[in-house]
Amino acid sequence: MTFLHVYRTILNFITDDLSSFYLDFAKDVVYIEEEDSYERRCMQTVFYQATVAIAKLLTPIVPHTAEEIWSYVEEEEEYVQLTDFPAYQVYSNQEELMDIWTAFMNFRDKVLKALEIARNEKLIGKSMEAKVTIYPNEQVSAMLNAVDANIAQLLIVSPDFFTIKDANEKAPEEAVVFEDVAIMVEKADGEVCQRCRQMRTSVGENEHFPTMCAHCAAIVEDEHPEAIQEGFE
Repeated sequence: MTFLHVYRTILNFITDDLSSFYLDFAKDVVYIEEEDSYERRCMQTVFYQATVAIAKLLTPIVPHTAEEIWSYVEEEEEYVQLTDFPAYQVYSNQEELMDIWTAFMNFRDKVLKALEIARNEKLIGKSMEAKVTIYPNEQVSAMLNAVDANIAQLLIVSPDFFTIKDANEKAPEEAVVFEDVAIMVEKADGEVCQRCRQMRTSVGENEHFPTMCAHCAAIVEDEHPEAIQEGFE
């Protein structure tokens, strides 16, 4: 394995897997959810462990950059150059997981394509403004169930306007059709929450925070009760 191959592998992981996918949806959770929420802390853990591992991997290639990264993490070893490389983890179901997530990323590309078509037709602006309905075949339906995650969150669309139909249910003629899934994109009929910037049906339900969805209002009310007296919206 050449120097260039190693460097490109690390760079592609950072740009494609982290920046273009994981961080793209995870940042919303970190910004929006309660400070000590389980989901938020899980994602912070991923951020930290990824940062530590990448710093170690980059040390032989760009030592000064790795050393600067290391100054921001709290590890026992003072110098990253003196640490061991990250251990290669082997999981009993790793091939199955790779197959599932490869299939999901293929599905995600199709959803992004359908959203782009709707955007070009001036039907929507941002993806959060879309009402998305998925019409999967049996294979895609099984894959989405196997992912066992918040699919709307992974796709960065509003959960209030995201629906997955039963396998092989007939899609409308207006849907964007692929060989294994059809995707219907419409303009969502809701209001944008001024905190999470998602199109939600519950905006204005909390009288103290009329421009927020119920979820965001509950978080602010719990973590910043002084905002009610100050008239924060």
